[in-house]
Amino acid sequence: MSAEKKPRLEKPPKLNLADGHEEAVFEGKGGLEAEAFVRAIRQKAFREGRQDADRWIAQFAATCFIGDALRWHASLDDDVQNSWKALQRAMFTQYPAPKRRNIRRESLPAPIPRKGRIRVQLDDTGTIAFVSRTVGRHGQYFTTNNSSNALQVECDPSDGSKRIKLLNPTTEHDWLGISWDETPTNWGLGSPCWAVVVGVNRSNRKSMLSTSSRCEGPTKAVTWDIASDGGLVPIWEREDGEQYPLEATMQVSSSKTGTLVLVFDYNSFSSLQDRPYHRARLVFESL
Repeated sequence: MSAEKKPRLEKPPKLNLADGHEEAVFEGKGGLEAEAFVRAIRQKAFREGRQDADRWIAQFAATCFIGDALRWHASLDDDVQNSWKALQRAMFTQYPAPKRRNIRRESLPAPIPRKGRIRVQLDDTGTIAFVSRTVGRHGQYFTTNNSSNALQVECDPSDGSKRIKLLNPTTEHDWLGISWDETPTNWGLGSPCWAVVVGVNRSNRKSMLSTSSRCEGPTKAVTWDIASDGGLVPIWEREDGEQYPLEATMQVSSSKTGTLVLVFDYNSFSSLQDRPYHRARLVFESL
């Protein structure tokens, strides 16, 4: 008589919020699962254009809890259940980061810094330019069609801050940063606020702009997300920890140079401009 086969227990589907045909779940297995879940929810909200919709994100995340995690979520106060910011803090308290083994730093090969320049590609015309090493009278970097005049930079994978170091600037600055025209009052999608690319120094990360600068908003070094294909996305982080990815846009002039501007929302910004601005993509190009 053959042994009776035990029924196979189906594992919950993998977390994949980018695939609408696969259910996303959170079981509450521990800190690593919590970190992956929070990151996936953030990416989902960004794709939906709802990264600022605190209540909506919390309500969406609530549909993903199962098992013990579902019971834990149901025990939370309403103000925690209905706030994504509060829910994240509660999750990381309930599911703390696991204790990681101490790995001797010398046993790991140090990543090699990448040297290159920043290519600017216009989406609508295919025009290619580079961030220039020279700056305007307001302290901002322009673009140039001449690759020999391009700003040379370095990206160090071992630098957790993901900053971009300047290698051949014409100013005494160390890092690539941005300066807002004025302090943003509206953050994220729908905001017409804009900033320029500037150099910032090492000591306090504040730009040493001249007094003639027209920019009156905050200035600092920013982090840069670098995709596998070299795509660069600047990330502005507020003092409260909220992060906002910025879009690049460029105005082309007849002198073969361009004005490079970073914005929250290209459509909101360009609709208020007298001259046309082109949506652009920034790419790290290795030398």
